[in-house]
Amino acid sequence: MFDGIHGLSCVENHVLAIMREQGHKIVPLYHDAAVPMRKLFDNLIKCGERQEYFNSIARVQDILKNLGIINFTLNHNPSGENVRSILHRHDCDAYILVRCTPLFAKQSLHARGWRNDHYVRARVVGEGIEIINDIPEKAIVVDSKTFDELYSGSYFEMHVLRELNKQDELMLLKTRSFKPEDYQKSIYLKHDFDGIPNAGLRLRNLAGIHKILRYRLASYYNSYMDARFIFGTLPDVEQYFALFEYFNIKKNVSFEKYFRLFCDMNEAENHVMTKLQERIITHELS
Repeated sequence: MFDGIHGLSCVENHVLAIMREQGHKIVPLYHDAAVPMRKLFDNLIKCGERQEYFNSIARVQDILKNLGIINFTLNHNPSGENVRSILHRHDCDAYILVRCTPLFAKQSLHARGWRNDHYVRARVVGEGIEIINDIPEKAIVVDSKTFDELYSGSYFEMHVLRELNKQDELMLLKTRSFKPEDYQKSIYLKHDFDGIPNAGLRLRNLAGIHKILRYRLASYYNSYMDARFIFGTLPDVEQYFALFEYFNIKKNVSFEKYFRLFCDMNEAENHVMTKLQERIITHELS
């Protein structure tokens, strides 16, 4: 269900999966994937924005809502029993994402979300309620008692109103906030990190966002031109994130190693974006 889905949060993953399940295009929603390294550095390293609250680009659900493609509302209801009643009376065009307790997310779903407000999809299956998690992808059926225990007070209700059409695609293309056509190379020196606390953790967060954006970048621009070369770089961005994660777990890694790895990642980013920039210049996006 979530293979090929590149959301920045559990809610985005579910919204994208639902749209695709309905037969709608989702790649056009990756239009702002070309966030430059300088922007990521300023927000995640200098300002300390956390990975789970990254807000340099609009969330998928907000884009779809603003386009009039979906209705998407957050509801607060302390009663699991009330939410179960809502699940049973809704027809097939309504999708419900419920907030679950951190304990359930960790112990039953083995989810490793960075936020405490983890949402899962819930739907009636026979006499039980199926709970669908995004990462790791997992579905379990629970009874009413268990649902009431895992439910944590709020839920999103989503209705798909129409498809994402060609006009929407063109509008998203033309209103990109970040364009490879405008990309400028960036370089970093050690003193750029002066006075920055928890630099290793912040670099891990940057690498996590960078990884998701690279997957989006490959899918989006390859839908307009031959950008298959970007897919070949995906194992590298996975490796960068894995190494930063390992450094953070190990804890006694010198900043010198963090800095060298970041410089390698930035150099690779400059190469990818420059190559993409050259291809876009010779290929009209439309």
